[in-house]
Amino acid sequence: MLKVDMEYRGKILFVNIIGSLDKRNINKIKSKINYITKEYGIGHIRLDLTHINYIDVLEFQKMIDDCSLTYDNNVEIIGI
Repeated sequence: MLKVDMEYRGKILFVNIIGSLDKRNINKIKSKINYITKEYGIGHIRLDLTHINYIDVLEFQKMIDDCSLTYDNNVEIIGI
């Protein structure tokens, strides 16, 4: 099970993730993040992983690397 809440305020996208993050879910989240950031001119991403019970570390690291390159290292991770 996976639940993702996204909210943007100003130029910050807040992403709260609850559940398991596997390769398929990570790719879906990455697509949503890319769409929202481009659509609304977001410049900073804040990921809250406080309620994660499983994570595919390699795929997640790829997503973070891609986001960091795209958003000039303006990615903050909470809950690890």
